[in-house]
Amino acid sequence: MARYREQWNLESIFPGGSGSPEFRTFLNELKQAIADAAASIENASCSLESGEIAVWEDTLTRVQSALTRTKEASSFVVCLLAEDTRNGEAKTLRAEVRSLQAAANGLQGSLEQLLARMPSAAWHSLAQQPSLRVIWYGLSERRREAALKMNPQCELLAEDLAVDGYHGWGDHYMAVAAGINIQWDGRELSTGQANNLLSRDSRMVRSGVFQKLQDSWHQQADVIAGILNHLAGFRLNLYAQRGWKDVLAEPLRQNRMTPETLDRVEEAVETVRPHLVSYLQAKADLLAVPQLDWYDLGASVGSHDRTWTFEQAGQLILDAFASFSPALAATAERALTEGWIDAAERQHKRSGGLCTSFPCSAQSRISMNFAGTAANVMTLAHELGHAYHQCSMAGIPHYARRYPISLAEAAATSAEMVVADRLIKDSQNAAAELELLDAKLRRAVTFVLTAWARFVFERRFYDVRRSRRVSSQELDGMMLAAQRETFGDALHTYEPKQWASRLFFYYTAVPFYNFPYTFGCLLSTALTQQRAAVGSGFGDAYHQFLRGSGSMDIRQLLEVSFGLDVHADAFWKAALAPLQGDVQRFVELAARHRGG
Repeated sequence: MARYREQWNLESIFPGGSGSPEFRTFLNELKQAIADAAASIENASCSLESGEIAVWEDTLTRVQSALTRTKEASSFVVCLLAEDTRNGEAKTLRAEVRSLQAAANGLQGSLEQLLARMPSAAWHSLAQQPSLRVIWYGLSERRREAALKMNPQCELLAEDLAVDGYHGWGDHYMAVAAGINIQWDGRELSTGQANNLLSRDSRMVRSGVFQKLQDSWHQQADVIAGILNHLAGFRLNLYAQRGWKDVLAEPLRQNRMTPETLDRVEEAVETVRPHLVSYLQAKADLLAVPQLDWYDLGASVGSHDRTWTFEQAGQLILDAFASFSPALAATAERALTEGWIDAAERQHKRSGGLCTSFPCSAQSRISMNFAGTAANVMTLAHELGHAYHQCSMAGIPHYARRYPISLAEAAATSAEMVVADRLIKDSQNAAAELELLDAKLRRAVTFVLTAWARFVFERRFYDVRRSRRVSSQELDGMMLAAQRETFGDALHTYEPKQWASRLFFYYTAVPFYNFPYTFGCLLSTALTQQRAAVGSGFGDAYHQFLRGSGSMDIRQLLEVSFGLDVHADAFWKAALAPLQGDVQRFVELAARHRGG
């Protein structure tokens, strides 16, 4: 009997699936909790008169509880739709939860405005309260954010209109994407199943599957282009009403990054690009082609399709995690044994990897399509890294638990790099080492070059969208230009429909969900260097780093946790050194392999 479960258990969260009576009760209680928190805000005075401290403490407790429970409800619906994108009852629940999210966001907006109106003396008095110390960074962030927004009535209206006018378009994209499939080898495959075939050794299979996927996305291109234009148009109009001129201002604030930090990321991409291009050229030589095509990026340089069972993958990951952080390994073991993961491939399942948290239950759930490939093993490790980050925040109030996507991706990428390094270290011969280095560098290309190309595309798309709608043909051209520029023309062909096939462009909760992957990858390599410097105490330091990720900006967090300065040249040299070393080793082994 298998030790690790490939099907998740949602019954332990809310038994009964879409028709769960417990979930219905939870939603009803959530509605009341939001109403009670709203009433508490109305009773709170921003002047902080006698006795108001207790009122404020109670108000903040109620607001945070409502926001935490809203996340619990949202995660449950996300999971229901991830396991079956056709689930009509879950879609109805999603609409209901969207409305509750709007109400909860409005609740937070009202609190922000109250904080913004608070006189300095009252604000400083509130800051002295020991009970609020843990959430003070989050409260300060909310106070600053309020000063940048419209008046409360307009913000509440925007939240209400976003349910159908913004998030609704994101939901529509998910419905369109869920209906896309291809016919291959006598079977109907979802995009998730088809994408797994892009790592096959057979170039004919990769090329054929890739072209069928592109054709399928092309058939829906005009519809999806309309969705993307609507999403960007809504966001740009909202920004204009708030007086926000820079489309990157909000994502940078959400990621607690400065423009200078993003500039350093761009410089790092420029620095490491020639090295990754060298890797791609060496890989092309191994595959006996003049240049790689886009569909070759996921191909292995091994002599056969190496696969792992889910059981083998789980044990490999646990062994690797244990050397990095025992707490990370313990969380991963819980996930593998307690039904946190839905790994089985099947039709009508959401494509790609997903990890969502249940903060009330102090658990996470992971969805992926596991077919035993090296990429699948890395994806599983990646999502388990997310789960550990989420669980490391257990017991922390909402306003100290909101960490940026950039740090979330750093935690996840660190986890998968640990597994990759363990595999390479344990390799038995040069051929195995070459194959495993290739698997690791494929992920680096995905996070450093591919994700950055999507970011370059996104910036340019928004520049044009300010003045007019952008057609699907123009979007193809923009994506190709961004990919060629970022890859330095290292490939023979690219993926013009990536603007349509990647859900990150349509994820309405987070704008510009691409550059955080690049930052996260580079930070993860710096952290692996730090592990060697810190030694046995690294696991505890890493755990505290994650727990503090909701209470500081990135620069301060890295300074406090590890004494690192994200704006210093030394930091970026340390971040890039492992990647450069891996490429050098790969090129050496590839030359030896060809010569042998």
